[in-house]
Amino acid sequence: MPDQLSDEMLSQRQNAEAFISEVIRPIKFEHSSHAIPDDLRDRVIAASKSYGFYYKTQPTEFGGNPASVLELTMLRELWSSANSQLTDCIFGPGPGILHSARGLLKTDYLDPVMRGEKRGAFGFTESDTAKRPTWGSIEGQSIVVSGQKSYVTGGATADFVSTLINIEDSNGSKLGTAMVVIDLNAEGVVIEREFSSMEGSGHASISFNAVSIPISNVIGEIGEGLPRALENIGNVRLMVSARATGMCIWVIDFVRRYLLAPHRTGTSLGER
Repeated sequence: MPDQLSDEMLSQRQNAEAFISEVIRPIKFEHSSHAIPDDLRDRVIAASKSYGFYYKTQPTEFGGNPASVLELTMLRELWSSANSQLTDCIFGPGPGILHSARGLLKTDYLDPVMRGEKRGAFGFTESDTAKRPTWGSIEGQSIVVSGQKSYVTGGATADFVSTLINIEDSNGSKLGTAMVVIDLNAEGVVIEREFSSMEGSGHASISFNAVSIPISNVIGEIGEGLPRALENIGNVRLMVSARATGMCIWVIDFVRRYLLAPHRTGTSLGER
């Protein structure tokens, strides 16, 4: 990627490399399936703010200084190539699927997320064993949600999950899909299982057993659920791609150093 970057972008890359060397590497922290300790998280966040990286994923109206897609991709690749879980703390929280939230959704969820007071997760993947996809039935001014999301990234440490569900009225008539916000401490929400994927991310399988939520927790309108979910997934895939490339860079560098390191035979493995 460096061959395709402008001088301004290369300067940002140099700043990012300095951040890794001066802030991330000196902190001794091994990968863990558990959450990063608050003191280390706060330390990285404070340093990120002073370097200006923290605000690059945040909209201007929230005090951010949003970077271009290219710059974010470059930085995410670089963070990942450092092979440190602490790099997850560098960027500030973005609005994600709540970007168009209004009213109570904004005051109760979006605003606290942007202040770093709440964490959200995204529930899309259905269980293979479920008899039907997660659904919600409208009952007055509430929606009663039942079903299971089997692969919720960050679900175990989130305060709420933005969930794709099928909506039906009290008579069972189909009304379309919707994205809804469900508090993870609500009655009927159960974290069935926590697990990790190859790159170290934490995930959870979450079931919803007749969970009642206010109808105001619908993001946008009923019928817009799937398009909103796919838009969010598209953004996430670009982020995951950058992180995967960064991981490959780390692996290649690790193997190169191993092959060129002194060997007991007197000749490095790479010279044989």
